[in-house]
Amino acid sequence: MDYRLYGMPGSLYTAKARSYLIKQGVPFENRAAGEARFMETIAPAVGRWIIPVLEAPDGALIQDGAEIIAAFEARGDQRWPAYPTTPRHRVIGQVFELFGGEGLLRPAMHYRWNFDETNQPFIARDFAAALARVRRGRPPASASRAPRAACARPWPALASTSRASR
Repeated sequence: MDYRLYGMPGSLYTAKARSYLIKQGVPFENRAAGEARFMETIAPAVGRWIIPVLEAPDGALIQDGAEIIAAFEARGDQRWPAYPTTPRHRVIGQVFELFGGEGLLRPAMHYRWNFDETNQPFIARDFAAALARVRRGRPPASASRAPRAACARPWPALASTSRASR
C-alpha cells in the first residue's frame, strides 16, 4: 500500500502536503475526507474530523500539513530538503512559514473564496463530492444545497493515484 493523503483539493493545507509529496516523489493516493474509511477509522483515531491526514503503509497517521512535511524531513531520505541547513536560515524559514501559513491566512482565504460567481460552481460540485458520505451515498447536512448528482461523483483528483506514484 502507498501512503494515503486524506483531504480536499480546495484545502490550502492539503495542497501544501500534496505538493511536498509530489515534489519528493513519495508514492501516495489522494483520498476524499468523506470516504467511509476516513469517517469510521481515521477521524476517530485522530480525535476529530480534520484535514489533511496522511496514513502511512504501516497504519501510522500524521495530521497537519506541516507535521507531514516534518515527518518526512526527519527521516532524511528526501530528494530535496524542505528546510534550510544553517541554523540562521532555518529560523528565518520558520518565521516565513509562520507568517505565510498563519499570518496571511485571512487574505489568502479572501482572495481564494470571496468571489461567488467564480467559486459557487466549484464549491457546489467538489466540496460536496469530497465531503459526501460514500458509504451512504448522500452528502452531509452542510452540503444539502449542492446538486445531488454532484455529491455522488468522486473527485477526479481524489479518485486516481498521484503523478508521483505512477
